[in-house]
Amino acid sequence: MVKRIFKHLKPKYFKLRVMLGMDDPCLTGEIVGAAAVFSGVFHKNIFLKGNFLEKEAIVKLGVNGRVRLGSFLVSAIRFIFYIPVMKAIVKLVKYYFKLNKQKKIQEDI
Repeated sequence: MVKRIFKHLKPKYFKLRVMLGMDDPCLTGEIVGAAAVFSGVFHKNIFLKGNFLEKEAIVKLGVNGRVRLGSFLVSAIRFIFYIPVMKAIVKLVKYYFKLNKQKKIQEDI
């Protein structure tokens, strides 16, 4: 159910460029190396460059796509009225009103 909701929000185009520099060049290398592993796994449009001379963080993000509001709303409403989710929402609302009632009683005393 949740996957269906996020499917309607997924961008068609995604590009991330990061230039990262820390005080310690060793730390910069470790961060860039760890991020390079994940950038290969997650997306090919993630570019990461290390600046070993200066402390800086420059991030450029490009996202393009469209959200189909009708499809998103239908999926969201179906998710809200799904029985286990509805039971959890009812429990949260009851708990919220119980807390407010206790606060009002304490204020009156």
